[in-house]
Amino acid sequence: MGLEAGNILEVSWRGLSMGQRILMVQHFVFTGAGIADQTVPAATLALAEAFATTGTSPTMTNALRALMPTNYTLETLRVQRVWPERSVITEVAPNQLGLFAGTASVPNDTAAISWRTAKAGRNQVGVTKIGPLPTDAAVDGLVTNAYTGLLEALANAILTPEDIAAVGGTLFPVIWHAPGGTSDQKTTYVTKLEARTMRRRTVGRGE
Repeated sequence: MGLEAGNILEVSWRGLSMGQRILMVQHFVFTGAGIADQTVPAATLALAEAFATTGTSPTMTNALRALMPTNYTLETLRVQRVWPERSVITEVAPNQLGLFAGTASVPNDTAAISWRTAKAGRNQVGVTKIGPLPTDAAVDGLVTNAYTGLLEALANAILTPEDIAAVGGTLFPVIWHAPGGTSDQKTTYVTKLEARTMRRRTVGRGE
C-alpha cells in the first residue's frame, strides 16, 4: 500500500549558493485513497519527480526559483513521509538555477513569509525564510514591491492544494506539530517587508 489519508509528508528544496546550503522545508497532509500497488518509497519518489518538473503542477518549485538569484542552484528535492512512520528519504536532482535577474552577494540575507492556520495559539504560526536575497530585491533593508509580488506568488502556490495523480491523492499545506503527529492546515500568510537573516549552513558540515 502506498500513501494513506492523514500521512504527513516533508518536502525539502535543497539549494546551494556561495558555498552555503539553502533550505526550504514544507509539510503537507495527504488525502485520498492512494494507489493500492504502490509502495511508500515509490510514492514519495513520484512526488519528488512531480515537484521537480518545471512548467507543470505543482508550481511551488517554479515560484521558488523565480525568487532566487542566478548564483543559486536547486541541487536536490527530497520527499519523506514523516508520520505515522518515517519512510526512507527519496530525492531527485533537478540542478536548476535561480531565475531572478541578478545575483546575491550575501548568502544569509533573506525575505520571509509568515503563516497562520484558522486556529489561535503560538503553535498555529510559522515562518519560511527565502534566500539568498538577490541584491536588487531590497532597498535600504526593505524588500521591493516587485519582489514582494514574487513572494506572494510562492505563498499562494504553497497554500493551493495539489492533486497529484501519480500518487492518487491531494496534498494540503500544514503546520505539523511533531512529535504528536497532529497538523493544522495553513490558511493565510503575510509577507514581511524587512530583509531578514538566516543561519549559515556551510556545505560539508552537518550534511
